[in-house]
Amino acid sequence: MTLGVVIQEPIIEEYERLGGRRLRAFMRNRPAVIAVAVLAFIILSAVFASLIAPFDPSEIDLMNAFAKLGSHCSAPDCQLVGSHLLGTDNLGRDVFSRLLFATRISLFVGFGAVVAALTLALPFGLIAGYLGGKLDWLVMRIIDIILSIPPLILVFAIAGVLGASMKNAIIALGIFFTPLFIRLIRSEVVNLRNSQLVETERAIGVPDRYILVRHILPNIASPLIVQVSLSAGTAILAEASLSFLGLGVQPPSASWGTMLQNAFERIVQHWWMILPSSMAIAMTVFALNVAGDGLRDALGKVR
Repeated sequence: MTLGVVIQEPIIEEYERLGGRRLRAFMRNRPAVIAVAVLAFIILSAVFASLIAPFDPSEIDLMNAFAKLGSHCSAPDCQLVGSHLLGTDNLGRDVFSRLLFATRISLFVGFGAVVAALTLALPFGLIAGYLGGKLDWLVMRIIDIILSIPPLILVFAIAGVLGASMKNAIIALGIFFTPLFIRLIRSEVVNLRNSQLVETERAIGVPDRYILVRHILPNIASPLIVQVSLSAGTAILAEASLSFLGLGVQPPSASWGTMLQNAFERIVQHWWMILPSSMAIAMTVFALNVAGDGLRDALGKVR
């Protein structure tokens, strides 16, 4: 065991130096850095939505329905004072306030689904890739069966069976992403399982749990981080699709999908209503993809 510790110390130092080089490589990628700044702004806007929003997102003001951008609350009994920066919807609810709270819900569902999938996939991928044999074969055949189902049909079927709600949307999307993460984790672990370091530690009697936690898990963290950033964008788009079709977040709660659905019904007369939520989705997904590409490039340059 003493030999294992001697081997481990220089490995940790090299891993720390590698992390510093990766960070510097990422910081030199200006589009990726800007994308991270945009994501930080979006996340902070969602976190502090209750402080930023000038109106209650669920406050109905039928006398002020379809108000133009920048108009003021004009109803006689209106108790909220402020400017409707993005106008109001068909019920007179402030679009800007609803957009802030919708950002909170959409990000929570999108990232929650990815985190849930990663949490579920991690033990299966690690064990299947490290032990191999019949267990690995069984896990991969189940994954192949799930992946043979068209993604949209799988997600819609799960959401339809479980019922329309935010929690069930997270479950449906989490089930969809789990096989993708298991396959990625398993392939990375198989590559590391046959490395000289792992074979050496096995030979000197280092426990498998120690090898998985101290060597294999840190070395698969980089591709997992990249995959999480890219999958989060897909999850946000999928959540918007579910809510748009009535299978995700339910009114009166605001999400980007429900706002799109509400605006789409009135797109001919009030086309501008579709812009805030659609632009928010596009900007967030684009920033996630650019940040993910930047991470992938930075990690690839120093391997």
